Amino acid sequence: MTASISESSQPTATTGYDQMLDERWAQVIAVFPDAVRAETTKVREIKPEAWALTIAGCLEEQGFQTIVRVDGGIESPGVPAAQQEALAVAQFVCGAAYPFAEKYSLPLTDAQLSQLYAFWLEESVPCLQSFGLDTPPAPTLAVFLETYESPDMWQPFVGLGSLTGDRYEEVVAACPQAPDDLWD
Repeated sequence: MTASISESSQPTATTGYDQMLDERWAQVIAVFPDAVRAETTKVREIKPEAWALTIAGCLEEQGFQTIVRVDGGIESPGVPAAQQEALAVAQFVCGAAYPFAEKYSLPLTDAQLSQLYAFWLEESVPCLQSFGLDTPPAPTLAVFLETYESPDMWQPFVGLGSLTGDRYEEVVAACPQAPDDLWD
C-alpha cells in the first residue's frame, strides 16, 4: 500500500498523533531509507495493557507471525532479511491504527509518580524478593520524584536482566511493574 502525497501551499496543523506518526516513520526510514510510507487509518486508541495482543493481531492480519511474550513484548520470529522492511512498515501501520490514548503519552504527574513509588515499595519489591532477587535500596519519595527518568532513577526491576527463559516469564507474570489504575 503506498501513500499518495499532495502538496499544499496552506500550512496544516500538526496534532500529537500526526507528530507521533512522523517520529515513528523517521525511525523506519532511518533503517530502511527506500521504504514507502503506507496510508494509515486510526482504528481506535488503546490502553497499554491491550497493546501486545492488539498489535500482534494487526501484524498477523498484515501477514506476519507473532508471539506475545509474557513481559508484554512482541516477537516476529523467522522473518527473513528480505522481509524486514515490510515488517517495519507493517509495524508502523499497526501502531498508527492502534495508538495509545494521549493520557498514556503524557509525563506522569507527581501524584502518579507517588502512586508508582508506593506500588513498587509495597508490591513490587516484596514480590521480586520472594523470587530471591535483590532490589536496590529505595530512596526517599522526594529523591525518587527528583530523579525519575534520569540515569539515577530508582526502580526495583534491575534484577530481571539476569533472568532468562521460563524463570524470567514467571517473575514478570507474578510481579506487575505498575498499578492497574495508574492512569485512572
